[in-house]
Amino acid sequence: MYDPNDQADDIHWMDMNEELSLTGPGCNFSYAMSAPFGDRFDDEWGAGGSSGIAMLGTRGPEYGQHTDAMDDEGHFTYQMHGNKDSWSGNIVFNDGQVRYMKHWLDATVTFKDHNGFKEDNLFNFDCTSQISCTPFGGDTFLCIVKGDLGGSDAQNTPEFELEWDNKD
Repeated sequence: MYDPNDQADDIHWMDMNEELSLTGPGCNFSYAMSAPFGDRFDDEWGAGGSSGIAMLGTRGPEYGQHTDAMDDEGHFTYQMHGNKDSWSGNIVFNDGQVRYMKHWLDATVTFKDHNGFKEDNLFNFDCTSQISCTPFGGDTFLCIVKGDLGGSDAQNTPEFELEWDNKD
């Protein structure tokens, strides 16, 4: 919370809480970022990445699936912008453009698979090959990675844990 009129008591940083559930201490993660591993890291995390790949955005529902787990105020991720019954948010693309989007599936955001171009789910990894469907592809996958990436090949096939808003 920034108060330019009260510099003595101004708060610039909040304590970070990783527990996002209703019974947890709360959430200070307002945004999800592109998963920092696999083909998406190699191809998009750096200068010259695709302008069609989202890199940062208002956090969304678990794996980009609509949820009915709402109370009178709606779902946590649905409360950030617009309608309390659906997600909308700001998405930052690799070329720096920011778009306000009303759904995590949008015809202007696509990925290429073996059949051509398809709508890219912003909060889920999409199957980019007929052989396997893994989170290590090059499509958009905005998420909150909890903890460190691990495993014997932490860059290409890391072990990771994601955090989502959950209502028990």
